[in-house]
Amino acid sequence: MLIDRVLIRDLRREGDRVSGVVICLTETGQISILASVPATDDPAPALVHGALRQLQRMPGYRRGERVFTLSPDARIEVERGG
Repeated sequence: MLIDRVLIRDLRREGDRVSGVVICLTETGQISILASVPATDDPAPALVHGALRQLQRMPGYRRGERVFTLSPDARIEVERGG
């Protein structure tokens, strides 16, 4: 599974943490993962890393039955609420 686009939605800061829904898009579908990381000025990279770490722990991926790759050209977009 090649992840070619990542959307981050519902970005929220709660105290010293930031959370958001990280949506990994491929040619054939999408996977949505809720991620939470320590707050920084630009939390997007950490949220994507946290989501991919969670994805790696899911049974099919953990056992090596399925493989995912984040495209080096993947677009990462943050949807900011207004």
